[in-house]
Amino acid sequence: MDVDEVRKVAQRTAQSTHAIGEMIVHIQKGSDAAVKQIADGVATIETGSALANHAGESIEASKTSTRKVAGAVAGISNAAREQRL
Repeated sequence: MDVDEVRKVAQRTAQSTHAIGEMIVHIQKGSDAAVKQIADGVATIETGSALANHAGESIEASKTSTRKVAGAVAGISNAAREQRL
């Protein structure tokens, strides 16, 4: 191999190395974006889960209150029936 061939191989090697470096940077940026999107998704899921739990607790509290009101209405109805007799 003569000097010109060695220079050409060295130049192609340098170009390839540079191209590989750019690809690595591009892949790292894509990976970073994917990790951020996953983290954002996890945060959204956690928020949704907390809201769903809160909604469930509110529904249970409403059911309990409804039962109490129904019991009170039944008691009033029974008392009114007894007074009519």
